Amino acid sequence: MVALTFNMQGYAFQEGIRVLIAAHETTADALHEELQRAKENALAYQEEVELGEREWIGERDEDGHVIWDQEQVHDMEIESKVEGQSAVRKAFILALYHHWERSARVWTGSDKRDHDKLVAAVEAQGTPIHPKLGGVRDLANLLKHDNDKWGDAVLQSWPAVFPYGFAKAPGRTNWYDAVRLSDTHLVDAFNIVAGSGPSENT
Repeated sequence: MVALTFNMQGYAFQEGIRVLIAAHETTADALHEELQRAKENALAYQEEVELGEREWIGERDEDGHVIWDQEQVHDMEIESKVEGQSAVRKAFILALYHHWERSARVWTGSDKRDHDKLVAAVEAQGTPIHPKLGGVRDLANLLKHDNDKWGDAVLQSWPAVFPYGFAKAPGRTNWYDAVRLSDTHLVDAFNIVAGSGPSENT
């Protein structure tokens, strides 16, 4: 008969990731619905105005130039929903990496803040680390500090989080805004972190 094992630390670590995944899915679904509704409202307004079924909403100056109109309001609403999705993805990257960092200190009994030393301590206990965990660390630090040090690091470790053809600005680069995370990137990050620690069965 094979002895069954249960690793409480592994369970707590993986359960923490499952909670983060569920929280992200719930938030992402809600934001997606809001974005779709905003797009539908914008399209409906345009079509109804064009068909004469609704009056144009807005304001013009004395020369007849548009100061603002409802179409611009809809565009701004859509943009804010898209920005909200981006902000949520970035927040979950931070939460995910910090979950690994805090958990690793528990497993190793070490308060070392240096990522490489913490990785070495985890591996010394026989727990494998996903080879791309450094990329998640680099991205989390870039999102926190928004500087060239971490921007250059992410360009090396995870360039796919930047738009195609992205290049540093001649002056100061707005790295935080340059990062374009998709839901696929989030799934990758969840898998990388989950593969960098124990499970309930190890």
